[in-house]
Amino acid sequence: MEYGFDTVIFELPSYNIVKQDGHFTDDEIEIFKTVVERGAGYFFDVARKGGIQSA
Repeated sequence: MEYGFDTVIFELPSYNIVKQDGHFTDDEIEIFKTVVERGAGYFFDVARKGGIQSA
């Protein structure tokens, strides 16, 4: 049995899934898509300001 990280990556602004690895249910994918849609304005604002600076 393989153990690793499940991944789903959405493209903005289309909200299309560009990569999906792992075992997500359709309900989980819909929840993730909702989070991305609701956060899109914030994501674009952060990108416009040059991204998040980390230590």
